[in-house]
Amino acid sequence: MTPHKLLFVVVTLILFSCNTSENNSLEYQNTNTDFEIKESTTPVDFREVYTDFFTAVKDINEKRFNEYIHPEIGLFIIQQDGAMPNLTHVTDIAKFKRSYDKKYFFAFNTDFIGVEILEQELPIINCEEFNGYNKQGCFAQQVNKLAATKFWEFVDTTPEIKSKCESAANTIKWTVINTANYGYYFSQIDGKWYITFIDMRQPCSA
Repeated sequence: MTPHKLLFVVVTLILFSCNTSENNSLEYQNTNTDFEIKESTTPVDFREVYTDFFTAVKDINEKRFNEYIHPEIGLFIIQQDGAMPNLTHVTDIAKFKRSYDKKYFFAFNTDFIGVEILEQELPIINCEEFNGYNKQGCFAQQVNKLAATKFWEFVDTTPEIKSKCESAANTIKWTVINTANYGYYFSQIDGKWYITFIDMRQPCSA
């Protein structure tokens, strides 16, 4: 083989190798992009959000639970040890401890967590009934009754937290009352659903 032909073969092999490497790199990048899109997909319809969130609660899946906490607004948990409510601002549910017994959030019977939405009018507080409600179960309604109570005005906390709490309360779209455990409040912010409040207070306990 002449020197010119040898040079031609070498150059051709180098170009082919570069093109193959570039194509492989592009294919790998596209695969990664598709994977990231799938990983970031979350439910948009509240009924799907309900099932997804309460499945995380039932399974004690702290990581999935935290995906429903807004990174800036956070989650406000309302408790009451005495006459007045107290407020805890949470960004990681694993770090939360109940004020009255220092147990973590999931220290209750998760068998009473339903993962299928039951759209009914919320139960009414009645201190003569079991658990302090006129009916028992887990009910969801597209209402915001928490904001009207202005409970944050009675909480011993900073003016900044009170202001954030009021702003967050005004974003609530759905309320879920589970008479066996807590009240859950969901907000839709920038097209995504978040759990913004959990009310752990028991009616008629004060």
